[in-house]
Amino acid sequence: MTSSLESPFDPILIEVMSAETPSLSVDEVQSMYEYQVPIVAEGGACSRKKEMAAEPYCLADSLGLGKDYEALATHPQTARIWCLGKIMKLLAEEISAEWVGVYRSVDLGSGPVLLKEAYVGRPSRAEFPLTKEFAENSNNSTVGLTGAVLGIIDAEAFRPEHFTTEFRARIDKVCAGIASSGLLRPVD
Repeated sequence: MTSSLESPFDPILIEVMSAETPSLSVDEVQSMYEYQVPIVAEGGACSRKKEMAAEPYCLADSLGLGKDYEALATHPQTARIWCLGKIMKLLAEEISAEWVGVYRSVDLGSGPVLLKEAYVGRPSRAEFPLTKEFAENSNNSTVGLTGAVLGIIDAEAFRPEHFTTEFRARIDKVCAGIASSGLLRPVD
C-alpha cells in the first residue's frame, strides 16, 4: 500500500541519500563551489546579452569555508552539495527540465538572500535578496519571502521585464520547502 505522503521523487531521494559521497578530486570540489553567473545589471536584472561575470561565483567564500579545495573534499558541506547536485541532475532528467536548482536562505552579512547551492542548466544568478523591494521583480525572492508556490504557465507574458536573459522560461514553477538547514527552493 502506498502512503499518500509519498512523492514520485522519493526514489530519486532514496537513491541519492543511500549513495556514499565519492572520493572527489580537487578539480571536482572546485567545480561544485565555483560556477559562472551572469553579470548583474543596475537594478538587479541579469545581463540581456548573456554576458558572464569575469570571475566565477565562489560558494565556498559565501559560506565562509575558504578556497582550500583539498581540505573541502572531506568537509560535510561538500557532501551536502554533492548530494544536492545529484538530486538536481536526476530531477532534471525525471521531469525533462532545462533548468532546475536549489537555493538556501542565508544571511551573508548584508541581509538575507537565497543562495544557489546546486543546479543543472544554464548559468544563473547565485543570490536573490530576500527583500520586499527585490521581490517586486523576482519570482524567486517572492517565494523566498512568502513560502508559497508560484506556478506560471507563460513566464514571459506574466513578467516580461523579469526574463531579460537570452534564456526565457516558458514555464516557471517556484516552490518553497522548509528543511532544518533553511529554506530550500527548487525551480524548474
